[in-house]
Amino acid sequence: MTFLRPLYSRSTYLGWVWLILGGALLMPYMILGQVVISLSQSPEIDGMAIYQFDTFFAVLPLVFLTGLVLPIRQLLRAMVRHLLQVRLEDSQEVASWATRWRTALWYTLHLSIGALLAGATLALVPFAIAISILPLTSDPMQFESPLLESGWHDPMGPLVGVLLLLTLVYVVAGVLAVFRRSAPGLLGPTARERIAAAEAQTAKLEARNRIARQLHDSVGHALSVISIQSEAATRLVETKPESARQAMETSAETARAALEELDGMLGVLRGDATADSAPQRGLESWEDLVASCGASVTASVTIDVDSLNPQVSREAYRIVQECLTNVLRHGSGSAAELGIVQDEDWLDIRVANAYRPTQSPRAGRTGHGLEGIRQRASAFGGSVDITTTAGRWVVRARLPWKGTR
Repeated sequence: MTFLRPLYSRSTYLGWVWLILGGALLMPYMILGQVVISLSQSPEIDGMAIYQFDTFFAVLPLVFLTGLVLPIRQLLRAMVRHLLQVRLEDSQEVASWATRWRTALWYTLHLSIGALLAGATLALVPFAIAISILPLTSDPMQFESPLLESGWHDPMGPLVGVLLLLTLVYVVAGVLAVFRRSAPGLLGPTARERIAAAEAQTAKLEARNRIARQLHDSVGHALSVISIQSEAATRLVETKPESARQAMETSAETARAALEELDGMLGVLRGDATADSAPQRGLESWEDLVASCGASVTASVTIDVDSLNPQVSREAYRIVQECLTNVLRHGSGSAAELGIVQDEDWLDIRVANAYRPTQSPRAGRTGHGLEGIRQRASAFGGSVDITTTAGRWVVRARLPWKGTR
């Protein structure tokens, strides 16, 4: 039944419509070509001149030039998807001469071959119908065709008509098969477009990974602060109610800030916003971070916030936030030390605190928090050194404050 499929397949007739559209699109070029020819030769225009092959071949360079300069690639791709029913890969279109040449070649082939088959359709279909019904008529000359003067009125007329129609259908099906096979190469993504699409996908994945790290750091920090402050409020609620109230207010404020940030990040993941539009804090908020972290911190910060690269400032803030989260989780309760120094090229961050021996954050650990610190620093060409000596845990991160080195 494969041999008979072109006769009843919907794709054959949709493709046929696509070919006829190509022929229709060529007609303005043919008319323009004949006008130019008539102006250069004779003022008289033959009504059948637009169907002459010299005009046909003369306008093909103009068709190619049109496909080369006009932005019609996406329109051609849409026609191929819906009428030829060819699945073309989605890609980020990159303007290049290779893409334009392929588009122009496809456009020229579509219009030229479509015009030939559209003409064959207009000529052969009525003719085949005419000779098929000829035996039913008494006067064959009423068709006013010279082809009917040599016996076309005999009983073989219907058979010849059917054979003509079948031949036309199979020729159209064969041409469509060639076009469908060629479509991905001429209208599909080029190598540059594939690279651009891969880079866009990589950037999207990197953005999502960055958001995942930010969620881990911000939500983890908020939960640690809320846990510590809630425990403190429980202990102080009877003896020092004012201190307990302050602890609960700190917990509530931390929760609100975390929810706001979480909502912004989820909006990015849903596609409602971009990663840059989500709320992100930088080192200009370091004092608020220290004040709300729930731990005792001695800070020494010498930086010019306005001079920092905004991305470096945000990543440095996250590094400090993760370090303070670990202070809450693993610290012994004594004051932690935070130092941030900006020199000529580098931003030096140092966080140190005593830890409980049973909860040492090992320097070689590969948890999300410490690994996230390393990733944030390395993204800008910086470095992270994590050590545990004499009961103290020390994190030192260095980032180029002007940007990537």
